[in-house]
Amino acid sequence: MKLDKRVAVAGKKKSTGNNSQKRHGGSEYDTTLLNHLMENIPDAIYFKDLESRFIAVSKALVQKHGFKNADQILGKTDFDFFSPESANEFFESEQELIRTGVPVINEEECEIWQDGTKTYALGTKMPLKDRNGKIIGTFGISRDITERKRAEEEITRINQELREVNLMKDKMLSVIAHDLKNPFAAILGLSNILVEDFDQLEPAEMRNFINTINDSTTHLYQLLEQLLTWLSARAGRIQVQQQTVRMYLVTDRVIKILTPQADAKNIRLHHTILADQIVSGDESMIETILRNLVGNAIKFTPNGGSVEIEMKDGPEYNRLTVRDTGVGINPGRLGSLFQEDKIQSSKGTMEEKGSGFGLLICKEFAEKMGGHIEVHSEAGKGSAFTIYLKRSGLNYAG
Repeated sequence: MKLDKRVAVAGKKKSTGNNSQKRHGGSEYDTTLLNHLMENIPDAIYFKDLESRFIAVSKALVQKHGFKNADQILGKTDFDFFSPESANEFFESEQELIRTGVPVINEEECEIWQDGTKTYALGTKMPLKDRNGKIIGTFGISRDITERKRAEEEITRINQELREVNLMKDKMLSVIAHDLKNPFAAILGLSNILVEDFDQLEPAEMRNFINTINDSTTHLYQLLEQLLTWLSARAGRIQVQQQTVRMYLVTDRVIKILTPQADAKNIRLHHTILADQIVSGDESMIETILRNLVGNAIKFTPNGGSVEIEMKDGPEYNRLTVRDTGVGINPGRLGSLFQEDKIQSSKGTMEEKGSGFGLLICKEFAEKMGGHIEVHSEAGKGSAFTIYLKRSGLNYAG
């Protein structure tokens, strides 16, 4: 990469003799040293004019751009190689330097190339001056730190995964310490009474104990089922099985399962989904989502209320909504409904127990199918949970 002598000797000193000129300076000697530097230094060096056009470049910079010689770069600008956003950022930085004369030292830059490739560099830019101190351009040196940045990003990703693992561990301990312990305590306590005092118990007492044991066992089973489902989903062990799902059939099954629960509170449970409304997704996941949302709606709706399921078609997503006339959700609680670190179980209007995992499972499954979940609620006026599901025939990222 031979330098233009006007650039190479811009700052040379006057020599004081033939031997001194050969050993310590002079136009030819200075040019040779600078050319040696430009040919061999692994960092990219460049010189630009007032319009940010390359006027001299090092071998490393030529190789970084994927070229064989400097002529393929000279006279061009960053707009010829980088994305408009990156090129404009570099241009503005250099023009500011030309206006102010203030150098930029060790600045980290993200370089987005025209093909979308992203690299990172640590750069220093200085004003290029003539013999009279007038700024005639810029020059700089840039060190590629892409591998370092990728290593840092990988470390960040791993740390995030570790935080999530710790969060899951803490939540599991919380569930085991409280939500699992209480049902077991009830089962053990009442079963011990049945074993030890069976002959002294009245039939009504025995029936009451057995019903309580059955309720506790059912709650415990549901809790374990939701806990294991959530952990499996978070660990990536549940894969999406894409298929065309007829929502009328899925909704009908869920309503049949939950009708006894609704009847116990005199809640009207119905849907308006048409027989020809379909979505693309995993039928088992969609049914789990719907069962959780409808179950929650019944749980938080008082006697005599209603729960409605509807679906509205959209250009990309169909919107499945479960709407109730229940107690609603306080504004301060809405923002943390789907946050794993703020999960909490709440009792229903008839002291029904819950695990707190149902909404997390809904969110996890919806996102795995390429959709998402939204909630609109007002305290005392009910809630509406909406799942966005891909229309049939559209792909999604599983």
